[in-house]
Amino acid sequence: MHIRSRREQSVSIPKARLQVHFDEGETIWTENSRKYSIDAVKQLASSARFVLDAQWIDREWPFAESLLRVS
Repeated sequence: MHIRSRREQSVSIPKARLQVHFDEGETIWTENSRKYSIDAVKQLASSARFVLDAQWIDREWPFAESLLRVS
């Protein structure tokens, strides 16, 4: 997913000590989406020393939110 600047502008992010300039029409990449099975999510979490604590799945889209905790 990308968002597009409607005008030329500079955006300041003080906590990151960052200022970013955007031209009119310039986009920024805001999301990267992947498809994983429930087992794959558990395996990825485990390999990063997390445990899949809960998962909420919208079967219509399909889309899931996963709650991970440090193991």
